[in-house]
Amino acid sequence: MNASPLPDRLAQRARNCPDKPAVRMIDGSTVRTLTYRELDARATRFARWLLDVGLEEGEVFSALLENRDDALAISWAARRCGLCFAPACSSRAGEPT
Repeated sequence: MNASPLPDRLAQRARNCPDKPAVRMIDGSTVRTLTYRELDARATRFARWLLDVGLEEGEVFSALLENRDDALAISWAARRCGLCFAPACSSRAGEPT
């Protein structure tokens, strides 16, 4: 069993197999693939932004997001920064949640 933190495991996968698919998003007939390299790069950018806006380890934040690959990248970024992310899905815009 691998006991390393999840963000470290993502970074390790990005180094060891950067071009392997990490995420496949299906929207109707469209399939989008995000590689481990791309997911790690997005998570790194989001992590920097989260820290730049002043969030600190242990804090909780929420964001209204569509069901897209960026939602996963933000989740990884939050884990990387020691934050708790509470996503809210906007995939059914206009419908009560």
